[in-house]
Amino acid sequence: MQRLALYGTPAANLSLLYKANISNYSPLMPFIMKQKQMLLVAGKYSIFTRLAGKGSLLSLFLLIVTTLSLRTGYAQQTALSCSMTPVPMVNGGGTFTASFTANGTNTGLSSWLSGLTNTVPRVIDNDLANAAVGTIVVGGSLTLNVTDNANTYSAGNYAGFLIGSGLLNLSALGSITVTTLNDGVVQETMPGSSLLAASSSLISGAYEVGFYTNKPYDQLRLTISSTLGAGVYNVYYAFMRGTGSCSAGPVPDCNTNTLLSFSTHPVVAQSGITGAVAVTAVSNLSNIVDASTSTAASISTVASVAGTAFVSVKNTVADYPAGYFVGFDIQNSSLISLSALSAFTLVTYLDGVQQQTFSGSSLLVGAALLSSSGRQTVGAVTSEPFDEARLIVNNQALVGVDLGVTQVFDVIINSLCPGTIAPNQSYRIAQPEFPAVINSTRTGFDGAVGGNGTIETPENLIDNNPDNYATISVLAGAASKGSISILDAKDVFPAGTGVGFNLSSLSGLLEADLFNSITIETWLDGTLQESQSSNSLLNLTVLGPIFGSGSGDFNAGFVASQPFDEVRISVGSLASVANTVRIYGAFASTDISLPVSFGPVSAFIKDGNLTVNWETLTENNCKEYQVEASVDGKVWKAIYTTPSKAENGNATSPIQYSFTQSFSGLALASIGLMALLAIPLIRIRFLKGMLMLVFLVAVGVSCNKNRDEVNTGGDSSLYIRIAQYDKDGQVHYSKVVKAVKQP
Repeated sequence: MQRLALYGTPAANLSLLYKANISNYSPLMPFIMKQKQMLLVAGKYSIFTRLAGKGSLLSLFLLIVTTLSLRTGYAQQTALSCSMTPVPMVNGGGTFTASFTANGTNTGLSSWLSGLTNTVPRVIDNDLANAAVGTIVVGGSLTLNVTDNANTYSAGNYAGFLIGSGLLNLSALGSITVTTLNDGVVQETMPGSSLLAASSSLISGAYEVGFYTNKPYDQLRLTISSTLGAGVYNVYYAFMRGTGSCSAGPVPDCNTNTLLSFSTHPVVAQSGITGAVAVTAVSNLSNIVDASTSTAASISTVASVAGTAFVSVKNTVADYPAGYFVGFDIQNSSLISLSALSAFTLVTYLDGVQQQTFSGSSLLVGAALLSSSGRQTVGAVTSEPFDEARLIVNNQALVGVDLGVTQVFDVIINSLCPGTIAPNQSYRIAQPEFPAVINSTRTGFDGAVGGNGTIETPENLIDNNPDNYATISVLAGAASKGSISILDAKDVFPAGTGVGFNLSSLSGLLEADLFNSITIETWLDGTLQESQSSNSLLNLTVLGPIFGSGSGDFNAGFVASQPFDEVRISVGSLASVANTVRIYGAFASTDISLPVSFGPVSAFIKDGNLTVNWETLTENNCKEYQVEASVDGKVWKAIYTTPSKAENGNATSPIQYSFTQSFSGLALASIGLMALLAIPLIRIRFLKGMLMLVFLVAVGVSCNKNRDEVNTGGDSSLYIRIAQYDKDGQVHYSKVVKAVKQP
C-alpha cells in the first residue's frame, strides 16, 4: 500500500497531498480539493493564520481526517459490481502489488523461484494462464500476498485464489489458508476446512479456493503449508466476485420448476471431496449454473475407494423460504430402479449453517426438466429457509453397485403453492395445477430387492404433459410389487373424492385381469388411509375425460371415504408372463353429481348357476341396471335387467343388488353369441338360414354338456359388468369382473 508521510504545517501537508500522485485515489479528490480551498480561505483570518503557523491543531486535524479518509473511511470502500464469474486482481489499471514469503524468508528452501527467477509478479500480470510457481520442501510453507493500493473492498464479496497442482485435490484443502487484511491488519482467516472450492472453467486442473467475506479488505493472503505435501504449486491469480449489487433473481412461479443459472440468479457453484478420491472426481462444475439444460457437471466415484464427493449451489443474495422444493437434475443409469437414491444426500444451508439433511428414501423426485430415462430431479420439500443446496454422492452406500459417473445438469427450485379443489371437477394431480412430487419412500419395489422388474420415468406422472407416462414392469412370478406414489405437498383432498390412476396394459390384459394385479392406496400425513384392490377397484370413466392417450386406457380407482394428500399405485406379478403397465397420471374428482358410485362387484358360478352381486355407494337419477356378460371381454350381451332400488332413483347410502340364473339358460357360447350377433347383418337368405341352423345346433349341444363348460368353452372365462341407465338415457358401467368357478 502506498503511504503518504504527513508532517509540518497544514499548508505543507496539503502541498504534499496535492502534489502526490493521487490518480489512484480519485474518490478522495473532492475531499482534498475542499481542504485546499478551506486553507486558502482560512489564511485571510488571523486566528486561522496563527493556528496554521503553529502547525498545531489544524495540522493534527488534517492528518487525522486525511488518513481516515484515505484508508479507513468506510464511505470510501469500493463496491464491486455483480459478477458470477471471478474477477482477477491483475494489473489492468496498475494498482496491484504482490509480495511473498517462503519459510519466513524469500530465500528459504521453499521458494517462489523458477530457476533463479522470482515468479511472484506473474500472479498480477495480465496473462491469466501465467502462474507464480512455488516449491515446497518437507517442513516448508509458502505465503503470497496480493494487495490493492487504491481500493478497499466492501464486505460480502467472494474472494480467493486460483491454484493448481498435481498434488492438490479438494480433500487436501486443510493445508491451505486464505486471509483478508485491511491496512496490514488481519480481518478474517479462513482455514481450508471452511473454504469453498470450485474447479476452474478456464484452467484445467485448477481450483478456485476462497470464501465470502464479512469485513472490508484491501489485501488477500494465501498460505500453503507443507502438510499438503512437498512439490510444486501454481498460483495463477487472486480473484473476487461482487455480490452486494446482485439482484435476487426472479420470483419462481407456483408449482413450476425454476432453473438457477447465473444468467438470471446470483448463484455460484462449489464442489468438494472427502477421502482419497481422485482429483478428477468433480469436473465441469460451472455447467450446473449455466443456462443450458443439456450441459452437466460430472461426479466420478470409485466403488473401491472410501469417500464422498459433493456439488453445491448457493444464492449469494437471496434466501428461499421454508416450503420450497429444491433439487438437482441428475442422470445415472442406476437411478432407473430408484434404489440408487440411497447413495445420494441433499443438505441445505443458510449463511453457511447447515439446516436440513435428506437422504435415501427421504428424498423426493420432482418433475424432470427434460424427459429422459434415468434423468430425474432429486430433492426435498424444505421446512427451513435456505440459500444453498448441496448434493452429496456416496458410492459405497450401495453394496455391490458402482455408481460410476453421475451427471449433474442443473439445480432447480419450485415454489410449492396450494392447488384449487372445487366441487364437481376432475383434476390430474400434477404440476402446475398442484404441488405434486414423487414420494420415493413409497416408490420402488417392496419385498426382496432386485430381480423383480423396473420402474421407469416416474417423474412423468407429475409434469404438465398428460401424454407422458411412467412404466412399471414386474417379472413373471416376482415376489414383490412395483409402486409409484404421488404426494401433494400442500393440499388435502376431501372424503368423497374419486381417486385413482389412468393406465393401460402393455401385456394385453383385459380389465378384470389387470385390476386383479393392482392396488391403489391413499395416505394422509404419512399415514395409510385406504387400500383397494381387485374387485374393490372401479373403472371410473364416469369421472370425465380419460387422462392420457391411446386405446385400452382405464381410470382405475375408487371413491375415497377419508381425506388424503397422497395416492399410490402398486402393480403385482402374473403367474406366467411379465406384467407391464403404462401409467399416465393420478386423478382426483370432486364430481358429487355422478349417476352412480359403484362399490364391490363380484360374480361366481356354482352348481350350474351364475350369481352376480354388486353394491352402489350412491345413486342419482337412476332408472335401472343391466347385467352384461361376455366370453372375450369385448362383445357384451345383456342377460338381466332390474330397476333401481333407490327411492326416486336417488340414494346417499349403499344398496346391495343380486342376480342368480341357471347357467344353462344363458346360451353364451362364443360361437353361438358371435353368430347370433352376426345374423342381422347377413342379407343372403340362404346364408342367414344356415348360420341360424349352426347357432341352434351349438346351443342344443351346449345344453347337453356339463354345465361348467356351457358358455365358457371349457377353460375359457366369463366376464361380467353392470350397466347403469339413468332417467335421461345415459349409461355408465361398473368395473369388469371375471366369474369365478366354485366347486
